[in-house]
Amino acid sequence: MKRRIVEIIATCLIVVLALSLMKPLHAAASPGNVIISGQVTYQPRDWDPQHPNWRTGNEMTIKLYEKDLQGNNHYLDTTYTNSIGWFVFPERTNWWGPDNRQLNIYLVAVTAYSNSSVTDRLSVQYGFLSETTFLSHDGTWIKNFAVDQNWQGYQAIWIFEDLRNTWNYVHNNDFRNGVPYNPGNVKAVWELGLNCYPFQPIICNSFTYGGPSPFIFISNNDINSMDVPVHETGHMFDFVNHYTPYTEMGLKELALGVSETMFVKGIWDSINTPLHIDDFAGRKDLSFYGLGQGPKIHASQAKDLYRRFAQSPFASLYGSLSWAEDFAEVATWYFFTRHLKQPYEIRLLQDGKIVFYYEPMETKSISPRSESRIMAAAGISTIMPNSGSFFIKD
Repeated sequence: MKRRIVEIIATCLIVVLALSLMKPLHAAASPGNVIISGQVTYQPRDWDPQHPNWRTGNEMTIKLYEKDLQGNNHYLDTTYTNSIGWFVFPERTNWWGPDNRQLNIYLVAVTAYSNSSVTDRLSVQYGFLSETTFLSHDGTWIKNFAVDQNWQGYQAIWIFEDLRNTWNYVHNNDFRNGVPYNPGNVKAVWELGLNCYPFQPIICNSFTYGGPSPFIFISNNDINSMDVPVHETGHMFDFVNHYTPYTEMGLKELALGVSETMFVKGIWDSINTPLHIDDFAGRKDLSFYGLGQGPKIHASQAKDLYRRFAQSPFASLYGSLSWAEDFAEVATWYFFTRHLKQPYEIRLLQDGKIVFYYEPMETKSISPRSESRIMAAAGISTIMPNSGSFFIKD
């Protein structure tokens, strides 16, 4: 009798074991709910390996995926990081029905937001994958992941954050209609190692394209310079919003510009020619990027040139080339000095000694570019401090 009981018990155990082996190893008794959240960080331009200074990936797109037992990927949901890189997905059932088990998820941080993106030349956005995690229990799961130099193309986040910071600054400080202004969409194209954009003719420096499907191109040579994306974003906003009458002569010929704006009034006679009172000797001889058959100015003339420039209303020598460059430079250096609290100084050295020093955004000689005048053009004079130095007409 005892032997029969033992045989029955043994048989039952075998049946139970067999049935259990028929189920996935990760099967749960019943599906519950999970909330998936976390923070995205990345290595910045000024990365210090001795004192890691991670930055948060702000306003990035976060996509949630399931990886099934066959290795296939299934899209589940999308959310966005906030101003400190934090994201939270809505509560969902912790169950993947086709495999009869709990979720096995991973995340993709993408360089895109509703009105900003960074892509390669084929318009493919950059995405950075987290590791896969099996959600073995219900409740809250915090999925932090850091994008570092081990990801190819991680520098795209640098440019993306530059775009978002610039967009938000204009949005939060331009109240022309009494509400925060939408400066428009901005797309940046960048690829590791790509310094020349394959237009015909090929262009081998950063630029803004104002044709159909406008975008800015960031040369890989400029990847470590934050001012380049900000400058080119300024051009993009100008192209869309007409802070200057038009950014290229071709737009005027196509009747895509306007007659005059407050930013150029009293400073510029035409797109490439300032009013006589604002011009300075040597300006017409300036050349950049090897254009204009330059250089035409000898180093011995630099000090006198900068002294004359310092009496003009322009933020930089480059900004004196045209009203389009004037706007982009004013916008860039106002953003750096007022928003980021960074110094903007011009120093000319000779034999190791400073022979000329100038802070364009602080000097009273640029009063024609007073903040009150330019902010009035944007309709934001009531919300910014009137420091008496010149401004970004956005």
